Parts: sequence; structure tokens; C-alpha cells
Amino acid sequence: MKLIQIDPTNADSLAEIESAAFVIALDGTQTLETPVTKSKHLWHAGDGGKFSNNRFVDKPAQFICWTDQSSNTARGGLMGEHSAMDGTPIVRFCEFILENIEKFLHRLEEPVDQSIANARTDISMPLHLPFNESGLEASINEARDEVAKLSANGLSTDAWTQMIIQLAYSRLVAIEGSENVPAATYEAATMRSFINGRYECIRSTTSDSATFVDAMNNTEKTNADRKDALKTAVNTHVHNTKQVSSGHSVDRNLFDLQKSLYPSEQVPELLIDELFNKSSTWTISTSQISTKGFETYGWGEVAPHGFGVAYSIFENCLQFTVTNTVMYGTTKDKNGKGKKRNDTFVALFDEAAKDMLILFKPAQRQAKL
Repeated sequence: MKLIQIDPTNADSLAEIESAAFVIALDGTQTLETPVTKSKHLWHAGDGGKFSNNRFVDKPAQFICWTDQSSNTARGGLMGEHSAMDGTPIVRFCEFILENIEKFLHRLEEPVDQSIANARTDISMPLHLPFNESGLEASINEARDEVAKLSANGLSTDAWTQMIIQLAYSRLVAIEGSENVPAATYEAATMRSFINGRYECIRSTTSDSATFVDAMNNTEKTNADRKDALKTAVNTHVHNTKQVSSGHSVDRNLFDLQKSLYPSEQVPELLIDELFNKSSTWTISTSQISTKGFETYGWGEVAPHGFGVAYSIFENCLQFTVTNTVMYGTTKDKNGKGKKRNDTFVALFDEAAKDMLILFKPAQRQAKL
């Protein structure tokens, strides 16, 4: 390594970094106003990668901190390397940090507390914006009732969300004129109840999810048909999730067997089967982490033509982060079509979610589908 050859001291410095549990990168003052700009700053090391020299990516956890220019307050995020860690423990780690910062703020001694107050005197006070909310109470209560209906009907919110993804993708490929074949969809299931357990794969695409998608896109179907198909698909997903989480799955086992083969060994026919490989090419890679400590989170697509879909389920909303490569297209035509494709897919998430919610509203809304 040239850095070590230049000066032996570099080897000592590098050893310090590599032996650390995590890295903290300080990026100074930044103007990052939206979740997208913040995510790109964390993931891409700023606009054009200008902070690349202030990163050490070969580390399971890297905390990236900056001062928000508009509010003069501290901000931060995390960039992780998945092979060495999983989402659940790192989320708990972050929540622990935030909880202790909150406790610390309540225990500040008066002189320090006064210094903070003095430092804020030159910051403009927030402006109160008056709103006339008369008449909104009924709409708010109606929205709460709709959320309650999901639980009242015994529908898992995670499975519901997975069906949103399936429906949105079916409409994307229809717009693109591609073959309307359900995409292999990976959802992570934790296996931490087992010794050395990490993650397994829940296959979100099933015959029942395909039947549901077809019902939603078929104008000859009634809302009752669609609702029945949705309930069946959701129940199947819940059943599969329980099976996977209790150790009754095959994906990681087959993957390990595939990777354990020596170059000289003959590959079993199963592992070179066209259907096996197509169904294991994760066009849609999904997972759920729901924590109020993250404004947003996500990862890149697994397949070149696919999407990474991170989502969070909160009391009054679903939040999605959808990623894919900008350079989407054929080998001869990789011209940045991915941005438009992403925008279309995101819009279809909203459409799919609303169409599914209509199923639990009065029959007069049927015509909207």
C-alpha cells in the first residue's frame, strides 16, 4: 500500500482507524434542506463527492456530522457497511445515543445552559403561522378511522405495505411496456432468536399477491373482489413471515451452498436452473426499520434493473425511500433514464396506497378505480 510505503507513521494511523469500533466524520457547516439532499450527502459524500477525502467507507459504522447553516444546530447521519452488521442493532445503538443526549440536555448545569441560551439570541425567533382549522376535525377523525380499520380487519401493516410495493411495480412495468411478470422481491426477516442468526429472506411475491395485483388492475373486478384478494395476499405474507422467522426457509441455505462450491466442483442442476436464478435475482430489495430517530434511511438496488425500497411504518403514515441507478437502460443506452423511472415508481406508490385504501371506503368510491 503506497500510503504505508511513504511513511511508517501512516501504518500506525491506519491501524488506529481500522481498530476503531466506528468512525466520526465532521463535515463543517452545510445547507441540506431536504431528506433527499441529506441522504445524498451521506451516501455520495456531498455534491460531486467533494467530501470523499473525509470518509472511511471500509467500516461497519461511520457517523457523519455537520452544522445546519440555516438553524446553526448540529445534524448527523450514519453510513453503514452491511456485511459486518445488521439494521436492528445499529438502530438500537443510534436510539441509545439520542436518548442519552436528551437526558444530558435536561441535566445541564446553569452556566452551560445560560451559554447555550446566549448563543441562540441572534437566531430569529420562529414565526407563528395562524391557520383556520374549522371543519378539519371531521377529516382528521376520518383519517384516523381509516387507519384503525386496517387493524380492525386484522390486516398486518407490514404485509399491507408489501402489497403496495407489488401493486406499484406492476403498474410501472405496464407503463414501460415490459412483460407483466411479478418481480422477485426480498424482504429481510431477522433471525436473531437463533445463535449467530442474522437475516433470512421473506419472498413477498406469491401467487396470492399476483392474484391481488391482477384484481386491482382489472376493471371488471369489484371492490369486494379486490378486498378479498388483498386479505388473502396479506394473510399469506403473514404466514410466510412467521415460517421464515421460525427457521423454516431455504434461501440463505441455498445461497450458502452455492457460495461454498469450489471452482473445480460441478454445480448442481438446481443452482443453475433458470427459474431458480431468476427468482433469486432481487429486482426489489425491501426491509422495514421504524424508528423516530431517523428522518430517512435506505440502500442501493441489488439488481442493476431493480430498486431498493426501505420503508418505515409509523402511527399515522408510511414512509418509503426508493433508490435505483441513474444509469438505467441497455448497454448501448445507459443515458440516465433511472431518475425518471424512480419518479414514476414513487408516484405509483402513492397511487397504489390510495387505491388500496379506497377498498375500505363506501361503495360510491368504486368508480375511481
